[in-house]
Formats: sequence, structure tokens, C-alpha cells
Amino acid sequence: MPKYAVTPKSRVNEGADLGSVELGVCNNSTSKNDLVDYTYDPYASRTVRLPTSFSETLIHLLKASLGTGILSMPVAFKNSGYVIGILGTIVIGILSTYMIHLLIQSSYELCVKKRVPSLTYSETVAAAFEEGPLCTRWMASYARTLTDWFLVVYQVGSSIIYIIFIGQNLQMVINAYFEVNIEEKWYQLFLFIPMVLISLIRSLKHLAPFSSIATAFSLISFICVFYYIFREPMSMENRVAVGSGKTMPLFFGTVLFAMEAVGVILPLENEMAHPRRFTSMFGVLNISFVPITILYCVVGLFGYIKYGENVKDTITLSIPKNEMLSGVTKILLSISIYFGYALSNYVAFDILWSKIKNLIVDNRIPNIYFEYMLRIVIVCITFLLAFTLPYLNILISLMGSLCLSAVGIAIPAIVNYLTFFKSYEKGTWRYYLFIARNLVIVLIAVYALVVGVYQNILEIMEKVANSK
Repeated sequence: MPKYAVTPKSRVNEGADLGSVELGVCNNSTSKNDLVDYTYDPYASRTVRLPTSFSETLIHLLKASLGTGILSMPVAFKNSGYVIGILGTIVIGILSTYMIHLLIQSSYELCVKKRVPSLTYSETVAAAFEEGPLCTRWMASYARTLTDWFLVVYQVGSSIIYIIFIGQNLQMVINAYFEVNIEEKWYQLFLFIPMVLISLIRSLKHLAPFSSIATAFSLISFICVFYYIFREPMSMENRVAVGSGKTMPLFFGTVLFAMEAVGVILPLENEMAHPRRFTSMFGVLNISFVPITILYCVVGLFGYIKYGENVKDTITLSIPKNEMLSGVTKILLSISIYFGYALSNYVAFDILWSKIKNLIVDNRIPNIYFEYMLRIVIVCITFLLAFTLPYLNILISLMGSLCLSAVGIAIPAIVNYLTFFKSYEKGTWRYYLFIARNLVIVLIAVYALVVGVYQNILEIMEKVANSK
């Protein structure tokens, strides 16, 4: 094999080991820009200070996917109906996993072309635009900035949702147990110092034990939730199979938020000791997808059948208030979400710190102090917004519609096209299929974004009007 060549079929599949894109014959004509050194191996060139193992990465991914979103699946099924809920959850799960495969495949190929060991999500997007047609190259810096802000908004939004969730559950448990009437915002305020402390942890390696504890607490809590769902006979009476068109965008936004973990995907893959095992046939991504999708369908379906139209924004608010097991379940889930808050803030901080650290000119103060200051500022912002917009289910759906339609579906499709468009011979059926696939995915994402954001903004305006 020559040292420099146009992207061959075997090389693309080697990087991702997923077979998700079938490449055709390359164009015979090459330019200087098409010459790529395929002897370079990004994985072998990576130097990670504290690499994570297969199991640690799997636990991080499971924790990122088993957050507050899954507990809102019953209300999502109420919005969609149980038939559309099951089918929609499976389709979104498959689509989300597929798009992550495409993203990592594209990122690996771009690492080879750029001769760099790893790329962040936004760097991958910028590199794809630089490698694309001449008409897209000037957009690279703008695409990178836009992607960064989508990710920051999504991760900060997730942190806001975590604060609201913990505050609501602590309020329900403590108010019922001690027979007091303390407002939810006070419970959120009590969380401030603990949230600051866990957000000061600087390494995913050091967060791994907390993710293990959080995942264990989540699984125990789900068992308790299932106990409440199944302990009494359920009825299908007044349970809708297909929801109305008005509430359908709320369903898709909620499921996207619940199942997508695209913000942590490349950081997790980049810090693995053996990154090829992330997207292999039995790698971290595929192994986590099946149980997560099944669990989401089960919680959504039976939670909706159990509580029907009376189901709350999160199922923990629907289970009994005054039972000891119910209180333990809510406390365990609150602890689990608390640990997830650090992982969520990790991505937002990583993006913002990369932009800010080069602007620091005061050498008298070590950078670590500025780093800690930024972490604390992010925590403060999430608490201020949680106090201002305490609408859990609507915020979940809004974050899914606004951010994850873009960074979870549309952008990976665009990046994949720009990265591999030269690998297809124009005029062949493979070339047109490649274009059609990515175009359809982008159109679906744009539709979900526009309709979902519009419907969620209407819901927020209605909530604000009713609260006055």
C-alpha cells in the first residue's frame, strides 16, 4: 500500500469497525489535498494521563444515559400513546446509536487526515468543513463555534434539570416525613455547596467511582419503581394508543434528551485505554444500547399504563409519598443524579475552559485557580436558571428538541457527508444513496428541532401565564 492514497474502503471500516457506511470506488483523479498518510494511527499516538478501562467507560456511558430523562418516559408515553411510544423509542434509540457510530467513524478518519491523536466534537465538525468542498471551508470556524454552544447549552440545561429533579424529590420526602412545608427552592439552595464540591473534580478517571455508585443506586431505585408499578393490577382503560399531533413533539424531545449522550461520547472515547473497543461489534456503545432501549420502553410503557393521565413530570413524583420504600427510592435517585451533575458539567467546562485559558494574561496566579473559578461560575449559572424556570418536563423536551436534534442527529450526518464525499464515484447508485441518507437524516432533525422548540416555548409561556 502506498504511503499516500485517496480514502480506501478498507481504511474507513478499520477506524470504526461498524460497517455503517459502505464506500464505493474512489475517483481516479486526485489532488494534492486528497493525499493522506494512512500509516498514521491516531489511537497509537494518544497520550492520556489517566486512561479509563472498558468497564469504567461503560459505567460512565450508562450513567450518562440513565439520568432524569428515563424517569420522564411515562409522561412521554402519555404524550405519544403507548404504541407510538414503543415504536418511537426503539427508532430513536437505533438512530441515536447509528449517528454516534457515524460521528466516531468520521472523527477517526479526520484524525488520520490531520495527523492528530484525537479531536473533540467541535474540532471534528471544523475539520469536516475544512475537508469538504471549497464552498464549505470558510464555514469551519463558525460551525465549530455553533457546535460548542449547542453542547454547552445542552449540558448546562441538563444540569438545570438535575437540580430541579433533586429539589422536587427531596421536598416530597422531607416534607412528608417531618410534616413540614418547605418550598422547593430552599432544597435547591441546600444543594449548592455539594454541587460545587463535586464539580471541582477534574478527571473522568476520578469520577468513575462516583459513576459506579450512581449506576448502582439507579438500578436499585428502578427495581423499587417497578415494584410500585407492578404491585397492583393495571388497567388499559383510557390508555391512548396514539397521541395527538399537538403533544407528539413533546414525546420526541423527551426521548431524545433521555437517550442521547452525544456530549460525553468523544470525551469518553478519547480517554479510553483501548478506544477501538468503544465502537467494535461488542464494544461499549453497542453493549449499552440494548439494555438502555429496553429499559426506556419498559419504564415508559408500564409507567403510563399504571398512572395514565395522572402521571407526573417524573415517575418518582407519582409513587406514594408517605411510604418508607418510596422515600428511600427518591433519596437514592437524588444521590445518583447528584453524581451525574458532575459528569454533565465536565463537558461544558471542558469546552469553555479551552476557549478561556489562552486569554489569561496574569501569570502571577496559577491557571488552576481560574479553572476552579470557572467551574464555580457554571454551577452558579445552573442554579440561577433552575430557580427561574422550574418546569422539569418542558425543559427536558426543550433540551432534546433544541440541542440534541442538532448535535445528536443533524451535525453527525453533515460531518459524515463532508468527511467521506470524496470516497464515492459521482453518478453511481452508492453516491446518490450516500447523499440521500444524510439528507433525509438532516431534514428529520430540522423538523424535530423547529416543531419541538415551537411547541415547548408555547408550553413554557402557558405555564408562566398560569403561574401569575
